Amino acid sequence: MLLVATTRHALSELTVHELATGEEVAKVALPGVGSLNGLTAHPDGGHEAWFGYGDYTTPGTVHRFDARFRTVTRWAAPPGAAELGDLVTEQVTYTSADGTDVRMFVVSRAGAPPVPGPRCCTGTAASTSR
Repeated sequence: MLLVATTRHALSELTVHELATGEEVAKVALPGVGSLNGLTAHPDGGHEAWFGYGDYTTPGTVHRFDARFRTVTRWAAPPGAAELGDLVTEQVTYTSADGTDVRMFVVSRAGAPPVPGPRCCTGTAASTSR
């Protein structure tokens, strides 16, 4: 099998493909809405691969993919931990005035009501109302 790491709309995806044909056979569930880096496997082959993963609420960690069961588990984490509570990250798409789709990430407390419309932009204190 062949593992392929791609990025679509600023989100990482990991897929499993047939080695002989390149046909995609499965999508691998990642730990959350974030970025994958450093995909590597043992040089002698085998059923394991490792990759770094991080997102907006989790520091970078190393995860292990087991091809036998197509599972991902956390392999190593940095020391220490911050208690952030239950946070949810989602990618949303809004249409700008000129019709362009603008994607952004929204981090909120789990169960919090959605905020209508964009409220903040990185690097500025801009807000909008609808």
